[in-house]
Amino acid sequence: MNKKIRRSYLGLSAATALALLMTGNPAKADEYSIQELSVSASGIEPVAAVSQEVQNPIPEATVVDPNGMLESSSEVGVLEVEQKVTEEPLEVAMATKENPPSDMGVPDNLYTHLTSEKVEIKSGLGYDFYEDLPMPEAKENGRGEPLVPLISDYGNSYIEDPFLKDDVLRFRRWDWNELYSSLDKKVQENPEHLDTYRLQAEIYLVNKKYREAFSQIDKVLRRDPSDVHALSLSVLAAKVTGEKEQVKNRLAVLKHVSRDAYDSVLKVLRDADAYNATKINYGSNQLTEMVPDAIAVFGQSPNSDGTPSPALLSRLEKTKEMAERYPDIPIVLSGGPVRYEYAEADVMAKWLKSQGIDEKRFILDDIARDTPGNAIGMIKAFEAVGARKILAIGTILHLPRAVTVLKVYADAMTW
Repeated sequence: MNKKIRRSYLGLSAATALALLMTGNPAKADEYSIQELSVSASGIEPVAAVSQEVQNPIPEATVVDPNGMLESSSEVGVLEVEQKVTEEPLEVAMATKENPPSDMGVPDNLYTHLTSEKVEIKSGLGYDFYEDLPMPEAKENGRGEPLVPLISDYGNSYIEDPFLKDDVLRFRRWDWNELYSSLDKKVQENPEHLDTYRLQAEIYLVNKKYREAFSQIDKVLRRDPSDVHALSLSVLAAKVTGEKEQVKNRLAVLKHVSRDAYDSVLKVLRDADAYNATKINYGSNQLTEMVPDAIAVFGQSPNSDGTPSPALLSRLEKTKEMAERYPDIPIVLSGGPVRYEYAEADVMAKWLKSQGIDEKRFILDDIARDTPGNAIGMIKAFEAVGARKILAIGTILHLPRAVTVLKVYADAMTW
């Protein structure tokens, strides 16, 4: 086999990606894990029983990695995924700017009261606007030049906008400092160009600046409280910032404005909650007798010399163990060059081969640079080999997010 997945990098909408960024269980942050799921017509569902260790789960964490430290954990997790064939195409679970819900018609005079602080649709139905926050500090540039023509579709809604096109290209190259400054200047130059706020929100979400993203989304809603795209995204922003009352109130307004969008957002929220690490045991051993069709490994950056980093080595050791347990199934290795020139998939393949694992089993996705990219490459690989029962390997902090991304993308691709 030993083939590489060649594909266009499609990416997922920022709204979907936001819902997928969930924290792991802090009480179990230093443990390795294995888990089982089923991918079916209703998406990825747990097959394994919830861990008996979580008798009294901690309150659900809604603020994700505020210090940017969660991904530093090297804890390994394995998740089993079973996908069942469905005859019915699955609805894409998110309203996007380009593909709005079918019931986008908004009644005239939607709101009865609108100020800079709140909007009221009718008595008992409305929401407060989020506080106005300044531009966050940009993170260090990290991606470098994109793999042309395999450039991700970040900001695809705005690539045809002459006012924002250059910023979209900066987005795709992760030129954060220049990008942040450019957009900040543009909102000052033309505060009524609403797509600038949307693009800022998507960028801040990718960089885990959730409060600032929420602030920019509401700059759209202050001008048009019935904007379905912004309202949908604001529900998810409220979710990850822990604003429970905002989630409830904005969902109620979204339901009033667009039932289709409401149903889609609610589905994403439920999917995200279902795979929270407080509810599923991402343990180091299989909990069912499911025999997988394939093993899928989420990569992590290697050392600067191309050898496995300690965190990546932990995943590889677990992969070797599972590969020996199931010696006749393919192994999907996903990860491109992120911090260094070495693709994570290539580094993983080299190490596994040195440990005696037959390289003919490998399917390499060497261009994924983030979790949505992993999902895209993996689903492509699963389709290529007809795999529907998947043993997924990653850290316990990454698996909840990774599995939910897989679910959303599998739904969208009807796999």
